[in-house]
Amino acid sequence: MKMSTINIDNKSFPTENNSSNEKTFKEAGILAKGVIDLYLPSIIKAEEHMQGLQDKQKVLTDHMHEQNMKIAKIHDLELKMQIFDKMRIYEKKLSTLKKDMKHLHEWSIKLKARAQKIEEVYKNI
Repeated sequence: MKMSTINIDNKSFPTENNSSNEKTFKEAGILAKGVIDLYLPSIIKAEEHMQGLQDKQKVLTDHMHEQNMKIAKIHDLELKMQIFDKMRIYEKKLSTLKKDMKHLHEWSIKLKARAQKIEEVYKNI
């Protein structure tokens, strides 16, 4: 048997020199072309719709990222405000402590002076 080729839509398929095989390949090519012609527009439309959805998803993802960054900044700002509030409280406590220490220092100086006077009185007696 001799081999030949069949051309369907500019594609070559090897066949035997058999008329039934040639007819089957032509019918299969026509059937395949019909199926492709039937489903190709809906596939292209679905692909375009999918691309649109992916674009919208990217926009939403970017928007969510921006919102997350804003929330993170707000959270950082809240933490900073809490730290500054604590700093004010501790600064107030520190100034009160300094004032109390100054008062205690003055009181201890007075007590030492008084103790020296009492000691001198006892020495003189």
